[in-house]
Amino acid sequence: MLEKHYGLAHRQTTTHAGAPLVIVNGPIIKDIGLNYGNGVFGPGWRANATIGRALRLTLVNVGGAIPAETDFCQHGHPGKYTYCIAEHQAANPWSRFMSSAASRPRTVSSRSSMRRPRIA
Repeated sequence: MLEKHYGLAHRQTTTHAGAPLVIVNGPIIKDIGLNYGNGVFGPGWRANATIGRALRLTLVNVGGAIPAETDFCQHGHPGKYTYCIAEHQAANPWSRFMSSAASRPRTVSSRSSMRRPRIA
């Protein structure tokens, strides 16, 4: 998210309801109990909620994305509370996320997959 092409400053001050989605892969998923199956975006998954919430609190407290002050999102988005899932590697028909991220091996890899819809 700190890479310039992500556009963090825009994400922090937009009226759009977008939120960064954290996707975790690797053996850490089972070690900390991240959910990747049924109800993945629902309540009851402490590891998912904790990681997503930590990111959101960092964006608010360090990045200044304060609702109704700098973040003027009109309708809100549940992902602005917590938005973290795990990759279900065993059931995934595509290549693993880390290998498709086109980046050198490192501890953390992130990319944004949300785009503004095109209006014809």
